[in-house]
Amino acid sequence: MLRPVDYYRQKLEEEKKRIETYAQRDCEFSADATGLWQKMEHEWRCREKARRLKEIRRALQRLEEGVYGVCERCGRPINPERLEILPWSTLCVKCKNYEESHSNQY
Repeated sequence: MLRPVDYYRQKLEEEKKRIETYAQRDCEFSADATGLWQKMEHEWRCREKARRLKEIRRALQRLEEGVYGVCERCGRPINPERLEILPWSTLCVKCKNYEESHSNQY
């Protein structure tokens, strides 16, 4: 049985590999897109994949630092159910909701 740290490391590495595999293919296809909407959609997908890879790398770094699963904002533990669904999470639900509600203000 894997320890929790090893379990999350494995999940993160698998997701990283999956995204890297599809990101290259999708971004190459973007260059071949003919319509403006297709190009915009594929550029957005490429940016989202790059953003997710950055989040995964950050989570892996936090694993190495021994602070994985601790909210970067408030310092409380992140709910294991959240980490199961989004293992790259660095904020607890409360802090993530706060961040999202305040990032949409002008």
